[in-house]
Amino acid sequence: MKNSLLMIKIYIFLFLLAGLSACSRPEGESIGYGYLDLEEIVFTVDGEVIPLTRAVDAGLQVQIYQNGGLVEGHDYAPGTDFSKRIVLPVGENYRVKAFTPDQTEATTGEAGHPVYEVESEIFRVSEGDITAISLVAPQLNVGVDVSFDESFTAVFTDISVTIVSESTRSVTIVPGDEGFFRYFHLPVCGELTYTVKCTNADGESMEETKTLSVGAENYTIRISI
Repeated sequence: MKNSLLMIKIYIFLFLLAGLSACSRPEGESIGYGYLDLEEIVFTVDGEVIPLTRAVDAGLQVQIYQNGGLVEGHDYAPGTDFSKRIVLPVGENYRVKAFTPDQTEATTGEAGHPVYEVESEIFRVSEGDITAISLVAPQLNVGVDVSFDESFTAVFTDISVTIVSESTRSVTIVPGDEGFFRYFHLPVCGELTYTVKCTNADGESMEETKTLSVGAENYTIRISI
């Protein structure tokens, strides 16, 4: 008899637990959602602002994080169209990151490519609300080009400029091969050295090396008399 009463009490207790669970999670209850409007992504270098379409073409990847972890389904490859709003679960501690996926430095002799990266401020997503975000991604590495003055190329032959970074990576530029930047990964306020070699009208070889203090910008080395 006592065992029967005990079993009845257990069944009643389990029934009450089920009832409380049903009250705390009503049937059909769904997670709330809000919207992220990625209004604009631009990148900058030397004060120039480059708009979204060119930024995407340049290879910016976009990711959305919450509490430091990548939100599933929100890793967007370069070229993604962000004209539509992004649906996100209601919550806090969201952050958007836009960056160049390949941030490895090119090898000696290769031109490399610019690297950009930016993270948004932390934001929250409220149910039914639209959170609008704009991002400005600065260039992280250094671009270097060479400009040869006609007065110099008219007097000298066998002209070359070899640029060497602190990592000893080097790129050599000759007349006719200028007009675009070669990119180097350097610490803030790093240094590049460049060596100009040429031959004068008397057939004498000449060489001069200089040091260039640089930041995350683009530079043009002008070679002239």
